[in-house]
Amino acid sequence: MRSLRTVTVRIPDSEDRYVPDLAVVPTAVARSEVWLRSAEDLELAVEAVSSSSALHDWKARIKGYARAGVPLYLVTDPSKGGIALFSVPEGGKYQTVERAVPGASVHLGAPFALGIEAAALLQ
Repeated sequence: MRSLRTVTVRIPDSEDRYVPDLAVVPTAVARSEVWLRSAEDLELAVEAVSSSSALHDWKARIKGYARAGVPLYLVTDPSKGGIALFSVPEGGKYQTVERAVPGASVHLGAPFALGIEAAALLQ
């Protein structure tokens, strides 16, 4: 897997394009120097919520990434003091949401198989 910090993600079947704070894609996909990627390439999208992006990060992107089938969407929100991991996209919606505050963690399933401590992302 490779992480990309400068990428624009096209949501299929819409005019939407997102610029996540971090995107994780398979290494074979990352080798391409293309700046515009399909959401179907992503294994994980990460957003760090700011006051100017809160509505978009918590509403539009959840729906868009789920519709596109992005397996994992992680939202870190310092103003709420927690993180949320959305997974299992089916029927245009994430079926699972796991939340954590400092002192707790969320678990990223395959292909990552690791836990992420909330405090580490909220400092």
